[in-house]
Amino acid sequence: MAEAKWYVVHTYSGYENKVKTNIEKAIETQHLEEQILDVRVPMVEVTETKDGVKKQVSKKMYPGYVLIEMIMNRWTRK
Repeated sequence: MAEAKWYVVHTYSGYENKVKTNIEKAIETQHLEEQILDVRVPMVEVTETKDGVKKQVSKKMYPGYVLIEMIMNRWTRK
């Protein structure tokens, strides 16, 4: 069996979570659980200060990108 590798999907900034959800639905409906192993929108915790108040917020590490761990084969290559 082939080895899984990480691939990058470029999308509009701000739509990363919607793209991730749509990919996860496609995995489920097309039964690709064996080929597509993980879908991620990398996030990082950042401390922001606004009006003198510090706040922990999550920000996208790579805006406009979704990472997919998958095994490329003839069914997943389109």
